[in-house]
Amino acid sequence: MTGAKPNCLDIRALHSSGTLTGPFPPRRESPLRWLLTVRARDGRLFVQAMGQGKFELFALDARRWFARITPLELHFEGGSGVPPAFMLLQAGQRLRFVRE
Repeated sequence: MTGAKPNCLDIRALHSSGTLTGPFPPRRESPLRWLLTVRARDGRLFVQAMGQGKFELFALDARRWFARITPLELHFEGGSGVPPAFMLLQAGQRLRFVRE
């Protein structure tokens, strides 16, 4: 991911934590796990959580993206290229997701 939205990008990333709390906890496993898939298609970037519908993200800059349908941001790590991980900022939580 450099500057403009790429034509094709698939990132499946996983967050594992035994301490996550909130009104909508993910499926309970040991440890607690969330899977997000980030995809770029036709100049647009989408994110989808396991078991939920996908929605579009919009650029704040080359490595920071936000959603319009819910207050959240994704911050991709690394300076250029496909990111090794990203941070999800939502509801006062900062969750780090690492590529599978």
